[in-house]
Amino acid sequence: MPLMRILVVDNDVNVREILVQRLRSRGFEVDGAQTAGEAFDFLSCAIYDVMLLDVVMPRNASIDVLTMLRGLAFPPRCIVVSGVADLWRRANPDVPVAGVLQKPVVFEDLLRLIA
Repeated sequence: MPLMRILVVDNDVNVREILVQRLRSRGFEVDGAQTAGEAFDFLSCAIYDVMLLDVVMPRNASIDVLTMLRGLAFPPRCIVVSGVADLWRRANPDVPVAGVLQKPVVFEDLLRLIA
C-alpha cells in the first residue's frame, strides 16, 4: 500500500515542524509549507491525500490556498488547524473541509481525521 502524502501549511515554524515530524514518525510522507506560495509549489508538483491548513496566515493566504484546491484535478482533503477553530467554523459553514481542529492539536484527534 502506498504511503499517504500529507502537506502541512502553517506559517508558525514550530507548529509546522512538530506536525511534520510527528506525522513522519507515524509513517506518513509529509511536506511542510510556510506560505501560500510554497503550498502552491508543492500542490502543483505532487498529489497529496490530506492537507493540514492553518487559516490564520499573513494576507489571508489560507483563502488563496483553499481557492487553489478547487482548480486541482485531485485536491487533497483539507483539515483546518487553527487557534480560532470554533470562530472559523462558525464564519465558514459552507467551506468544504474534512475537519476543523483547535490548536494546540490533540494528535490522536488529528490521526482520526486523517484516517
